[in-house]
Amino acid sequence: MAVIGYHVLHGNHEGVLTENQEYKGKVYPAESYEVPVNGRYWTGFDRMHPLDGKVREMAWSGVAHGLIAELGVGTVTASTL
Repeated sequence: MAVIGYHVLHGNHEGVLTENQEYKGKVYPAESYEVPVNGRYWTGFDRMHPLDGKVREMAWSGVAHGLIAELGVGTVTASTL
């Protein structure tokens, strides 16, 4: 569980904008961006931001949530038994 959590929280993801986008007065040109997660949990991303929203979906996918949840339940069950 720690390995999965570490890789999700410390990864970098490529966000690609296919057209120029403006957000809060700043224009993001259409290109590829390397966006770090920087230890942010899925609620720590700005979903409306053109890059943060995309990276949030990549970093905190359903698979990542599912693996962490299943392993967390397994550790509690094992320690209880």
